[in-house]
Amino acid sequence: MKKAFVIKDRCDSSIFCAASRSCPKGAIKRIRKGLFNVEISVDEDLCAGCGICVNYCPHGAIEMKKL
Repeated sequence: MKKAFVIKDRCDSSIFCAASRSCPKGAIKRIRKGLFNVEISVDEDLCAGCGICVNYCPHGAIEMKKL
């Protein structure tokens, strides 16, 4: 089974993260770190491995990995 993960070096940590809004399971979380800065993370328990978020991330910061 595959799960999504965030490549922190590529992620711009935007509050407008398109990938987090695209997830049908709500597995991609935005944790607010400041006014215009968030930490993007994936809840592996919620992730269904569909890969929709990969297509929505404009920075290529989300990839799928095999567990």
